[in-house]
Parts: sequence; C-alpha cells; structure tokens
Amino acid sequence: MQKIKVLHIDTEMGWRGGQQQAVYLYEAMLSAGDHCTFVCRPGSKLSQYFRQKSLPYKEIDFRGEWDAFAGFRLSLFARRHHYKILHLHSGHALSWGLWAKLFQRSLILIAARRVDFGIRKNWFSRWKYRTTLLNQIVAISDNIKNVLLQDGIPESKIVTIHSGVDLDRHRSSSHAAEVRSQWNIPVTATVVGTIAAFVGHKDYPTLINAAALAISDNPLLYFMAIGDGEQRPQIEALIDKLGIRDRFILCGFQTDVGSFLDAFDIYVMASKLEGLGTSVIDALAVGLPVIGTRAGGIPEMIEHEYNGLLVESQNPPQLAAAIVRLATDEDLYKTLLANTKSSAEKFSIRHTVRKNRELYHSIWLRSIRKILFIQTAFIGDVILSTPLPKALKLIFPEAEIDVVLIPQTEIIYRNNPNIRNIYTYNKRQKSHRWLSFWKLIRTLRRNHYDLAVSVHVSYTTSFMMLLSGSKERLGYPRQKFTTISVPFEKGYPIVMRSLKLVTAFTNDTFDHQTELFIDPAEFEQVEEFIQAHQLTDQPLIAVAPSSVWETKKWPWEHFAELISLIDQAGYRCILIGSREDYALCEQIIKRSNTSALNCAGMFSLMGSAALIQKCKVLLSNDSSPLHLANAVRTPVLAFFGPTVKRFGFYPYQTADKVLEIELPCRPCGKHGSNRCPLGHFRCMKDISPVMAFEALKRVLNGV
Repeated sequence: MQKIKVLHIDTEMGWRGGQQQAVYLYEAMLSAGDHCTFVCRPGSKLSQYFRQKSLPYKEIDFRGEWDAFAGFRLSLFARRHHYKILHLHSGHALSWGLWAKLFQRSLILIAARRVDFGIRKNWFSRWKYRTTLLNQIVAISDNIKNVLLQDGIPESKIVTIHSGVDLDRHRSSSHAAEVRSQWNIPVTATVVGTIAAFVGHKDYPTLINAAALAISDNPLLYFMAIGDGEQRPQIEALIDKLGIRDRFILCGFQTDVGSFLDAFDIYVMASKLEGLGTSVIDALAVGLPVIGTRAGGIPEMIEHEYNGLLVESQNPPQLAAAIVRLATDEDLYKTLLANTKSSAEKFSIRHTVRKNRELYHSIWLRSIRKILFIQTAFIGDVILSTPLPKALKLIFPEAEIDVVLIPQTEIIYRNNPNIRNIYTYNKRQKSHRWLSFWKLIRTLRRNHYDLAVSVHVSYTTSFMMLLSGSKERLGYPRQKFTTISVPFEKGYPIVMRSLKLVTAFTNDTFDHQTELFIDPAEFEQVEEFIQAHQLTDQPLIAVAPSSVWETKKWPWEHFAELISLIDQAGYRCILIGSREDYALCEQIIKRSNTSALNCAGMFSLMGSAALIQKCKVLLSNDSSPLHLANAVRTPVLAFFGPTVKRFGFYPYQTADKVLEIELPCRPCGKHGSNRCPLGHFRCMKDISPVMAFEALKRVLNGV
C-alpha cells in the first residue's frame, strides 16, 4: 500500500485517554513511514509533548466552534502541504475540520467518536455529525457505534476501530516493591488499582464506596488511584467521610504508569459511561485480571470469568463482592491471569494502525471519481499503455476516465469502453502550438479531475498534469509535479512497468494483455482483401520490414531471402507498412521472387492490426507493428539491433521470440539512429536469414 498522508487534529488543552490514543496512532504511522503532521493548539499538552519529542506538529489557535478563521488557516496548511485526509480526534476538532472543508471542498474528514453518550441535542452538534461534509465516523467500540445509530447516523457512515495500545510499553517494568514502599503499602497487601481522570463518568463514588465495603471484609486490601481532575475535592471528601484515607491512596497524575501497574494485583474500571477505556488494555497487557462494569465498551474487552469479572455499573455492593472474591479465590485469580495477555492482542496499536490505514485508503479511493490519463508518446507506447486504464476502471469502477493523446494515436483508444472522452494535443505542431496547449488546459480544468496519471516521462506531460488542476498526480519519481510516485523499474516490459503505477492504490494484480477495439468495418475490409486474393485457405505470415530509424531495420536483402525460404515452406507473406514503405516492400518482393503481397499504405493502423490477426506470425523490427501483434495475440519474431530488451519494448507473449546478436557496442541508442556509429552494422547484418527461418519455425511450432 502506498504511504499515506494524514493530518491529525486535536483541540484539547489537556491530556487524557483520547489524546494518548491520537498520539499512539500518530507515532505508529510515522514509524511506518507515512507522511503525517499533528495540528494542535498553542500551549497544549500535545504541543509540549511534540516539542519535547521533536515530532512534526503545527500550532494553530482555535477559539471555539464558530472560529471560521482557524478553519481557513487549517485549510491553507492542508493545501500547502498536500494533505487531503484530516483525522479529527475530538468533537471541537470536527467543527474545525468542517470549517476547513468549507474553504477546501476536496478535503476528506474522518471524525473519532470516543464517548458512549448520545450526540448533544443542539442543532449544530447534530448537524456536524450528520452532514455529508463528514466522510466517516470512527467509533472506538461497538457500543459507541450503537449509540450513534440510535441518534440517526447512517450505518454506512460509521466504522468501529477499537483503540489500541503498545502492548510492550509497560511489560518491562519491575518497580512494584519501590512503588509500594513509596506509598507505605505492606508487602503482604493485595493492591487494587485504577487509572482514570477524576471526572463524573469514571464514577469514583461507586469505586470508593465499594472499597469501603471490601476493606471491611478483607483488611489486606489497599486501593490506588492514578489520575487527577476537577472532582478531586469531592473524591477526597468522600474518602475522609468513609474513613479509608490510609487505604484509598490518591497518587495524582503519573507519567510512569508502568511502575504502578506492576504494583497492582487487580485492576478496576468502575465507569458508568466509557467509550472503551484503554487503561484496561494496558492492565491486560501486563497480566492483570480486570474487574469492570457493564458500561460502554468495557464488555468488548472483558469476558466474564475468562480474563476478568463484570459487574453492573453504579452498584457498590456488587463491585465490592467481586473485588473480595478475586482477592481471595486463588484458583479464579490464576484462571483469569492465564488469559489476560492473549486477550489484549486484538487491541494492539498495530491492529489499530492497520485498520485506520485501510480506512484512510478506502475512503481516498472512493473520493476519486474523475481520472485524467495523459499519454502523448507514439504508437507503440500508447498500445502498451492500454492495460492501465482498464486496471484503473477496475479499481475505481464509478470513476470516469478521460485520455489525452497525440492525433496519430487517437484511433488506438477509440471505442475503448474504459474511456469517456479523448482529447488530442499535437506536440509536433509548428504554429500556434502553445495556443492549442492552453486551450486544452482550459478544457481539462473544467472537468475538475481527482487524479491525473502519466506514464510518459516528459516535462510537457508533467506540466500538463499540474495545470490540469487535478487534486492528485501519479507518475514516476523522475517526473515533475507528482503528488504520488511509484518507483521506475528498469528492465520490465513497458506494459508491466505501466501497470506498476496501480500499486499506489492496491496490491492486486491485473491482466497485462494490451488490447485494441477495432471497428468492424476494418475487419470487413481485411476480409474483402483475403477473398479477393484467394487467401482463405493459405497460412499467412505478416512482414513489417520498415522503421522510422534506419539502424532498427533488418537489411532488406535479408527480408527478401527469408521471404523466399518462407514461400518454399508453403506460407504466403503479406508485407505491411505505411505509404512511405511501399517502395521498400516492392523492392523486397522483387528480390524474393515470390508471390508475396504488398499491402503497405493499403490499410489504416487498425486495419493493419486486423490483418495481422489473420496471420500465423508477424516478422518485425523493433517497431510499432510488433505491439499491434501483441494486442491481437499474434505471435511475433522480432529483430533487435541497436536496441535491447531491457529498454522494455520487446514482445512479451510466451510464443514471441527476439533475435539479437550479443555485441559489446549494443545498445547504441534507445531509439536507434540513421547510421551505425561504428560503421559495421553487425547487430543486424549478423542475424542471417537462415537463423531467422529456424527461429520462425520454432515460433510456428510453439517451441
């Protein structure tokens, strides 16, 4: 999967479970090589953390739900750094992201939902979760998803991805004795611990009342609470009222959580509302049995009497009984202990990151609805590119694909069902070339493409991709202005190298068979030709003896001798090419002293392909006819001289063969030239007609 670019956003000034989860995800994505930045508020705990860790972050002040200017600044930052996906980790962050999207509608918004109470009843809160501007809601538990469904959010808009933790981050701690000594807890005590902010939904009153009841039954019990918050005065007052100040220890906010988990024997989560409660996962990961309430997402982590015990929320007697039972029943404790670490595995941060990355990728793919494919190279390259739009259509079945070609190759994509519109650009036009270029750009920009793709490495096509206004631009690293690039692998057939571009979207494999959609009229013309020359029952061999480059041409005398050998073997040769090749073909036929037919200039490009399809084999230089043959699945025997297979333009079907002579001077150019640089032209002359005839027999016999 291609590396993903995500802008993470959180508006909170403090640091609680939600911020910890956002940081876990962010750091894991950075470690995986993804391109991410975290946007937070100046002076926040997150800002301090990223500064200390030297992690990439951006401070933008956000003054509340109606701060449109902050949204504008956020949209500018996203645009400047090419971020399309915004992961919004708090309710206020969602408001911020929505403002940003009003300024940049191409943004993809993903909102995290971590609380298991309903959406607030005011119109704005309900609107922001229901608006189509929000692409997806990530619920951190199935319980939260159910709450959202009850609030009328469509199920298609919600996905459950459980919060995750680094399961190894606390396992190496071994400071139990030090912690107990520091807080004056006897070695023989059974320590019941919790890690939770002092806020209402964590329900400390239930835990404290349960502690008082449990201590009266079991004097060896001690309780430790890690956390702080607005309700600390009330919590302290209740502890004093129940007379358990020496047994219920408030340890405040702690950074070395692992040492405290090591000091605990039992972990308790007494919440009456809870999205998921990742401290439970931490406890399971270090091997602590957990007692939790049947609130929110807690039952998704705790299986009763398997890795912990479940009790009803806001029920101190029931919670106290569970604590006493687990502290005194050694067999039960061992049973639960045996299953704690394994049950934490499904909540690993690796699992969470993988699920989030899959979500980012799938939403991004769904956002691509209009694709521009630019291929302004010549005939062979364009034929070799035909599997790519087909693969793109399979990846983006709802997308419309347009293509830019030069006028000479427009016919190759005509009738292609994967293509909506064909635009042409005459790059060889001498007058008004740039005027036609800018007219084309104006047309392309009106289409508002989501993705532009180019397999042709040239400055002009790269510039065209940029100016098209496409939100994403896919190509190779050597191309300019791309937003997504795939490594350029030398030595691959061009057709397979082009298909490698789709690895930016998927690891699926696609058919690399090139294809042409030939008009029925072309087949009718070929059939009339065959009937007129009484060729119906004769095995035919197509011969394409020409090339734009002189050094790519196998000597015409060799072609003549080979055609003579073919004629003696009972095959009829048909020479093909353009009108300019007619004289060459006549010369070859005359020298061969055979009844070979000269069809040069008689058929269009597609007509030549239709004719090649009727033949047993095509004989060709390294030129476009061999690509026509591959597209219609006619075997090829090709003559390679100045060029070599590693350039990628060789015929790739199993039955195809390339004849070439190994010489130290090969290759002498990517496209050939008008004369041999060394004057001997051995690369072509040394391929004798007899060698070619023997190779042809192997092709005909499928050997």
